[in-house]
Amino acid sequence: MRRIRRLSIVAAMTATMLIGGVPAFAADPLTPSTYVTDSDNFLSDEQRAKLETDAESFSSKYHPIYAVIVPNFSDEEPDAWCRATLANTRNNNKALLYVVGYEDGKDAYCVGPELERTMNISSHANEYVRSALSQARQKYTSTPLTPDEAAAGLTTFISSLRSSFATYDRQSYAPHGQTNANYEAERQQREASGRLESIKTIVLFFFLGILVIGSIIFGEWSKAREEDERAAEIEEAAWRISRRRDEREDKAAQRNADRLVEQAKDRLSKADQEVRDAEKEWDYARAQFGIAATEQFRNRIKEAKEALSRGDALYKQCRTAYDPAKKESLASQIINELDTQLGLLRDAQAPFSTKRSERTALPTRLAEAQERLAEELADVERSREELATIASIYPGTVLAALEDNPDKATSLLTSAHNAIESAQAIIDTDADLATSAVDTAERALLMAYHEMNAIFTAKQDLDHIEDRLGAAIAALSSDIEEADRLQTDRTLLAPLITDAREAITRAQEALIHNDNPLDALEHARSVEAKLDATLDPLRSPGR
Repeated sequence: MRRIRRLSIVAAMTATMLIGGVPAFAADPLTPSTYVTDSDNFLSDEQRAKLETDAESFSSKYHPIYAVIVPNFSDEEPDAWCRATLANTRNNNKALLYVVGYEDGKDAYCVGPELERTMNISSHANEYVRSALSQARQKYTSTPLTPDEAAAGLTTFISSLRSSFATYDRQSYAPHGQTNANYEAERQQREASGRLESIKTIVLFFFLGILVIGSIIFGEWSKAREEDERAAEIEEAAWRISRRRDEREDKAAQRNADRLVEQAKDRLSKADQEVRDAEKEWDYARAQFGIAATEQFRNRIKEAKEALSRGDALYKQCRTAYDPAKKESLASQIINELDTQLGLLRDAQAPFSTKRSERTALPTRLAEAQERLAEELADVERSREELATIASIYPGTVLAALEDNPDKATSLLTSAHNAIESAQAIIDTDADLATSAVDTAERALLMAYHEMNAIFTAKQDLDHIEDRLGAAIAALSSDIEEADRLQTDRTLLAPLITDAREAITRAQEALIHNDNPLDALEHARSVEAKLDATLDPLRSPGR
């Protein structure tokens, strides 16, 4: 009976190792030949000898126990590898096998079939197994295990089991002649005692749970309090940083406002001097051009003076204001109003400076117009001779567009002569009218030049008329394409585009029929000049 009880204790202790089931066998299970198998000589000879002695002593007194230590379990679960090895162990029906893989620090238990059937009779088995397992694993503190750790774990496991079995024997020993009824009564008493212990354990765990929960709640409360204190510190630090930043920004704003106020003061001083100079200029212009002509100039001076007066009042407010934003607003108002009024004043003053410059240059312009008139009059007769020479070479229809050019030039030069004489007569009494007469003379001289130049270049144009007309057609076509690409108001270019297409058609007809080609060429050049003058601003890089 005593041996049966011992077998029962061993079986109960190993029962918990069967909960996970039996996985598939490892690929290469070992065949233990001794109580301790160390296939790679991982342990020292002394360590193996001591373990062998402990296992043999335990086996002789209680039940066969074997230990195997290997590097790893060949990619198998430790329980599966343990059962595969147990199948190769002698007396495996009643044996207990404990295996350890030292590379990854894993271990496992397995028992034979007969031992598994008898181990349920002990209610203390789980407690013994958990205790032995926990004590053994406490020795495994590194991965991979060292030989000392592996030996200590195996020794602790066997020693823990030996201690548990010895205690159990002293408390529950029964003579070999004990009857089945007494055994059953004792078993029931043990079970009742076990249930009582379980209840005590549950109550203990209940109170421990309450204690743990209370500790967790207290810890969370303490953590929350620390977080609140930390948040308060962060908020206070952020407030201090924000305050320092606001102070820096306030100082910067004050400096900017003071700088802008100084700019307004400087602008007031310069504007005052500019208005004084404008008043002197107005007095001079009034004497030259009359009160009516300088009326707008006088009004602009008055408005500028009023702006100066308002600026002085605003500047006084700037000096007494503390708020930087208000200072900036007042200073900006002073500067903007002065800029506006002085701009209008300059615009009103500029024409008189221009007129004065024109009056100063009028005698020179008049003299140049007289000199140019003499040159153009000499060119009239030369253009008649050139036209007669060309007429002897080319048919009359070809030169039809040029026949009236000498007469037109003569008429224009007569107009220029009359305008020059008018200007000479009134240059000292009416400078404005004299300037207008000189302008008329200059325009008439320019138009006369174009009339005669068409004759002087006609021969060269006729010699290369096809090239000239082709170039004119290509230039007009290119301008039309460019006008389509440029983003502009199509209504502005529409009339010019129409004239350009008509000029192209006229030039093409002149090429085909040789019908008045010079007139077609001159017309094409004129249209191209107008179109280029319109497109030039649109071709600028700034657009």
